[in-house]
Amino acid sequence: MGRNFKAKLNGFTLLELLIALAISAIVITAGYTALHLTADLFHNNSEHNSQNVMLLQSNYLLQKDFFEAHLIYIEGNELKFFGKDSINAIYDISEDFMIRNQKEGLDTFKFDEINYGFGFKGKAMNIGFIDSLTIVFKQEEEKRIILLKEYTAESLIDMNRRDNEF
Repeated sequence: MGRNFKAKLNGFTLLELLIALAISAIVITAGYTALHLTADLFHNNSEHNSQNVMLLQSNYLLQKDFFEAHLIYIEGNELKFFGKDSINAIYDISEDFMIRNQKEGLDTFKFDEINYGFGFKGKAMNIGFIDSLTIVFKQEEEKRIILLKEYTAESLIDMNRRDNEF
């Protein structure tokens, strides 16, 4: 029964396997971390872009309504934009959203915080006709919109007539 145990088998030692396993774990962890950071960056960038798009849309529509309006009236949480014959748009305003209601439908704009300021001929107004509007949107950073309207003589005469109705 003479077996030859002196023949050496080619293989890896336990230490070599542990080193290979450790290197593999480091490479996999680095790959996962890079993938996770890239995904987070993409998500944050997408969210930031959607907030900017919403801000641009709300700014565009608000300026359009403001400058096309014949008269602008604030009462409570409602900002009304009058045309010559009817109301063109009504904005329901709150501390964190604006809802634009018009004939074509509703537009809702949600922000972290919104501060409003209304005025007429340099005087702050909470109710009545206005010719200035200041809005401060607070998202990641503060963005301020200031709109000033020059009423025509016809609009001012109509304002005096309508002021008695309200």
